Amino acid sequence: MEEILLPQDYEPFHELVICGNSFVNGKVPISVDGHAVFLLGKGDEVKVWLQVLTGKEWRYEIAPDQLGDTAYKVRRSGNSIFVYFGHHLILRAEQISNDKVIIDHLDLTIFGLTIHGDPTTLWVGRTEVSGNSFDGVSTMVNVG
Repeated sequence: MEEILLPQDYEPFHELVICGNSFVNGKVPISVDGHAVFLLGKGDEVKVWLQVLTGKEWRYEIAPDQLGDTAYKVRRSGNSIFVYFGHHLILRAEQISNDKVIIDHLDLTIFGLTIHGDPTTLWVGRTEVSGNSFDGVSTMVNVG
């Protein structure tokens, strides 16, 4: 498997809790066909990247200080972050500390990916992923 290319300014959090699953000392929460679908990184505020398949190419529609399409929105309220495509909530997360972020909503179905989750369970296709710990692995979920 080839190494996933990551943005130069991406610094991962020590721990992400993704829909009830702990991802510690990792880099890419979810990859599809060798591409990081989303990244949450350290910064003055949580940095967000969202990469989607547009036609035959993967491209970042959201990156720090950049939105590829006006339909994408990143909203912040206190320590919480909300990522939208139109009115569709893609991701909701809260920064708990300098080293930890909790994602309690994820819905990539609008992009044709059968990946979604709530506070306790992540669904990848028909597989439920809940209550697991992933420590020291580069990628938590790899599809394709």
